[in-house]
Amino acid sequence: MPPAAASTAVTGTANGSFKGGNYIGTLANGGVALAPYHDFDSTIPAALKNEVAQLKAGIVDGSIKIATKSPV
Repeated sequence: MPPAAASTAVTGTANGSFKGGNYIGTLANGGVALAPYHDFDSTIPAALKNEVAQLKAGIVDGSIKIATKSPV
């Protein structure tokens, strides 16, 4: 859960206005993210970083559909 959503939930609980419900984290709402390259950043080719960024953008905008349930 992004920090802002968590803060809203905590504040809402404290003041009695929290409504509850389900939160589904996605790339689009910041609930999940791709890990940074950390120490390997300088060894990852720019073309690969660009491809990963394009894939992420496609998932966010819906042009790339991902499985939401296990096929098993």
